[in-house]
Amino acid sequence: MSIIPYGVPPYILSSDFLDKNGNRVFEDNSLGSIMLKLFAQKYNITIIFLEPKHDFTFGTFLDLAASIKEGIAEFALGIVPYIDFILTLGDCSVPYNTDHFLLQIPCPQPVSRVKRVISIFTISTWSLLGFVFLSSSVIFWILSTIQNAIGKKETTHFNNLMACFYSGWAILFGVSVPKMPKSSSVRCFFIFYVCYCLAVCVILQVFFTTFLVEPGYGKTFESIEQIINSNIIYGYVAMMDILSQFLGGDLHKAFEFREECPDFLNCTLRVMFKGDMVLANGYKFAYFSALSHGVYDVSKVACFLMDLFTIQLSIFIHKGNPILYKLDKHVRLCTEIGIPEKFWSQTKHSYLLQAIGNYDESEMYFVFTLNHLLPVFLLFIICCFFSFVVLLIECAISKQRRIFRIRN
Repeated sequence: MSIIPYGVPPYILSSDFLDKNGNRVFEDNSLGSIMLKLFAQKYNITIIFLEPKHDFTFGTFLDLAASIKEGIAEFALGIVPYIDFILTLGDCSVPYNTDHFLLQIPCPQPVSRVKRVISIFTISTWSLLGFVFLSSSVIFWILSTIQNAIGKKETTHFNNLMACFYSGWAILFGVSVPKMPKSSSVRCFFIFYVCYCLAVCVILQVFFTTFLVEPGYGKTFESIEQIINSNIIYGYVAMMDILSQFLGGDLHKAFEFREECPDFLNCTLRVMFKGDMVLANGYKFAYFSALSHGVYDVSKVACFLMDLFTIQLSIFIHKGNPILYKLDKHVRLCTEIGIPEKFWSQTKHSYLLQAIGNYDESEMYFVFTLNHLLPVFLLFIICCFFSFVVLLIECAISKQRRIFRIRN
């Protein structure tokens, strides 16, 4: 029996090698081929795989149907949907696999931590926070000046405008001020400002710690109208549009910007990792394409909005072939004993082991440890060192001044 695999992985898993005579030999280990191999083993039939057809076009499928009709091959499998149009070209076995075709959309991208920290407050809130700091520092200085003018002595620290700015900045960051105010009016305003800064710092620290661990995600599409209005590109395959029309869908007509996808895998990866296209795609194809590129959590890169249609895949044979009855019985038996579930489980494992590279999810989540605080501690140590150097210089200058005064 000759078999023609048709489609793309994981619907077909074809390979080729050279035999001892130098002839090119094809092999396929997809779900349909496994069932046919068991069928051939049961009835002592020899199987020969012909060159697979990966060109996912309507013309290629018609050539495939012609090859079956002319007896070039007995079976075709892979992306062979069980629909009325296919049944006019030949017979199909009972479906052995089901796949959902959905509208694949770009997943929301993780927002950078710096952007998330800045977005804790709105621009107006950050501006107001800066205005409060500046105005409070000036008010400290004005109140202190007024208290000294009416005869109530205030701490000399608050009589200096730059010292007031320093104290206001220290309070905002939760650091102790060098001197406490003495007069009642300055103290009342001081307490009010401390309470305000405490509330702001608590909110900032809580959100800051959360965003360090989980950066959050941007917005995603929530309706088909949003996608159409965004003027995003709709990637299409002619065969997919034809299937959609046979199954009652006409979504492809709603998009203004369309781009044909001769390489369906590249378009799928473009939706996942570039995010500038939407695509009508099979769930299994998108899922295993993500696995093949080292994505462990597929839901982070493969997102879908709506279910377009569902297809049932079957084995295509010549119309009137008497082997159809036994083949249907065999396919039902294989399905009932769980061969499809075992196949997809093993395929997932093999895809993960043979993945191309490793998808880096470090920008999404990371474990917050002391290593992340190392730059802060280094900065602290450097500042302490320079402060100590400045202290030594001041001590040396003060000592030289005392010696100079004694000599004079």
